[in-house]
Amino acid sequence: MNTTNNASTNTDPKSFYTEVTGAQFENVLNEDGTTYHFHPAWRCTGFADANHPRIPKRDANYVFEKGLLQDLLIFLMYPQGTALWVTGPTGCGKTSAIMQVASRLNWPVVDLTLNNRFEFTDLRGQWGLTQEEGQTSPTMKYIHNALPLAMRNGWILILNEADLASPGELSALNDVIEGRSLLIAEHRGEAIKPHPMFRLIVTANSAGSGDQTGLYQGVQEQNVAAMDRYRMLKVRYPSQGVEEGILQNVAPNIDATLRAKMCQFAQEMRLSFIGDKAMGGTISVPFSTRTLVNWASTAQFYTSEKNALRKSLQLFFLNKLSVEEAEAADSIALTIFGECWKD
Repeated sequence: MNTTNNASTNTDPKSFYTEVTGAQFENVLNEDGTTYHFHPAWRCTGFADANHPRIPKRDANYVFEKGLLQDLLIFLMYPQGTALWVTGPTGCGKTSAIMQVASRLNWPVVDLTLNNRFEFTDLRGQWGLTQEEGQTSPTMKYIHNALPLAMRNGWILILNEADLASPGELSALNDVIEGRSLLIAEHRGEAIKPHPMFRLIVTANSAGSGDQTGLYQGVQEQNVAAMDRYRMLKVRYPSQGVEEGILQNVAPNIDATLRAKMCQFAQEMRLSFIGDKAMGGTISVPFSTRTLVNWASTAQFYTSEKNALRKSLQLFFLNKLSVEEAEAADSIALTIFGECWKD
């Protein structure tokens, strides 16, 4: 897992690099929940400035899954003229994984959430009235948006829900992905050359070929030629072993056996949501890792409730279900937790 990069020798005065070792990535687990130990010689490139306002906030309790961490680091160090398309179900941790890697590399990030009204100008920029401090009246000025800012400064640009966007608008990124300059014709033909550390990452619920599951409304099939410019990373919900490690960090006051049962319940809910090839899911709401963490974290505050687990689960999951779905989920919970679920 050595991702050494020669970017640390870059002399660009706008960027100052540093060497980052595996010690920056604490709480890394294998899929079975065992701890992954970095090789002492492992290193990669990071940014020396730890105070940039666009560096994501570091979550000391975040648990990395070794395979996903490796895939993200290899892309960041060796993009090879591609962008990264990260696909997976709702709440499986696509964006948070990217953010937490960036936080440990001190890599500034700008992120946007797209929709079906997205236009490429939303990324590029537009003319607008601005009034600087000391000016008596506003003046017309070209305002650069997220894409030119990220390209010029060597930031990571994350576009969430990318498959909701029109394939024609998203295809406008093709030249940028291949390393060519961004041409802004309406601003006197300005050409913005990409910084060597600029990276483009998109997240989506599909792999660009439309929604094959019927779970996500508004997902659009993307242009095949555009998709050829991405490397595809499929993210699943974390394994039960990894999620037990996550709960150990965020809810240490809960008994380990009980935490394991909570993670088992989460896995069962996901099976009920996804269903199988013969029949669709019986639960209409996804049970994300975010839901699991919120459930465990909040349950610790309901010490006066007869059933703190049920009370907390109602807030983040059960109350979102139909009556029939809630009864089915309650039945599964009773099977997993036993009589303590009644109490």
